[in-house]
Amino acid sequence: MPRICQGSRNKGSQKWIRHVVNQCPEILNCEITAQLEIPTDDRINWLSPLANDAYAEYQDQEFLALLKADCRNVPLQKFWPKGGPV
Repeated sequence: MPRICQGSRNKGSQKWIRHVVNQCPEILNCEITAQLEIPTDDRINWLSPLANDAYAEYQDQEFLALLKADCRNVPLQKFWPKGGPV
């Protein structure tokens, strides 16, 4: 299943990632930019898991399509197993 709706699942790390991404992304963004040494003026644009998209997670070609990533030179299935990336 390439688009996995998480709906109202409410436990564990999925719960907290959903909460932070949708309610206070600046907390997570700050930590990510610090750990990866990304300039703080670079903006992180969260595409998933969003409340207005049923907290869906994407995998395989739908994941790349969401990112608008072009893999025409090397098809996804040549370098990534089915069921990933997510």
